Amino acid sequence: MLTKPPVSRQITDAYNNIFIAETKIIVNFEKILGKGSTATVYAAVFEESKSVTKQIAIKIPIQTRMDYFEEFCHELKITTILKNHSTICAATSWTLYRELPCLIFEKMDTDLLSFVKRYNEPQNVEEFPPTKLFLQFLWQISDALNFIASKKLVHRDVAARNILIAYPNIAKISDFGLCSEFDESSSMYLSSLYKKLPIKWLPIESLSERIFTEKSDVWSFGILMFEIWTKGELPYKNLNYNEQLEFLKSGQRLSVPNEMRDDIAAIMISCWNEKQNLRPTFKEIKQSIENILEKETVNYGYLFYKSEE
Repeated sequence: MLTKPPVSRQITDAYNNIFIAETKIIVNFEKILGKGSTATVYAAVFEESKSVTKQIAIKIPIQTRMDYFEEFCHELKITTILKNHSTICAATSWTLYRELPCLIFEKMDTDLLSFVKRYNEPQNVEEFPPTKLFLQFLWQISDALNFIASKKLVHRDVAARNILIAYPNIAKISDFGLCSEFDESSSMYLSSLYKKLPIKWLPIESLSERIFTEKSDVWSFGILMFEIWTKGELPYKNLNYNEQLEFLKSGQRLSVPNEMRDDIAAIMISCWNEKQNLRPTFKEIKQSIENILEKETVNYGYLFYKSEE
């Protein structure tokens, strides 16, 4: 029997300004946009008024345990910090759907992992790699992560699966379930929630010492670049945890994908420096990508996006 943890009055009062009544939401249970261990994301329609509707995504819990409720409250808190940023897809509002606390997001077209995997299909092989488009995506992702870092947060799950795409060229970072706040006293990022970490995307200091900073997100950004130019290949696919850690400690790194240009590869490799202080910041990464795009063409993609530092 499923339990329904109560939504406290404190939560209701604190986030009442972004609450949407259940009666205004129509969920399409036939259209699943994503599925995790604790919740499923469905396509839905928000009836703003009798004449105005909006396509949305709603995250409905599968098992309403207290740990989901804690995660729900955590994401609501992160939403208030990161709301309204053009390259971030955080929750926009919440509702009680069939008495269950649910998060509501803007609806996007696909995720970056699915997007790049389509280049494995025979009919799309000749189009790979669309370098300018990939650089536009990377600029937006680095812009989002720079903003996240400026708010003293670390994402901790930077991966292609967590980047949402809106056609033709919009990329937004999502999934803040592992996002943690910066502890000024210890200079480390901490989270009250215990969750499984994405081992394949983590740097040495996170794997061995559980240290998370902006620079651990930078390492993961480099892995994301590898995912893009390998059409969604799993990093270290033949290594287990201990083998991966030993591989990295010995100074070895993932190979540069064949189709990746040297100037782009230089950014990726710089993200994997064993010394955190020698890795670039996201502000520096964003500038490096801008410089490459500027050389591509005068009408480069990042001009269409406004940084929100």
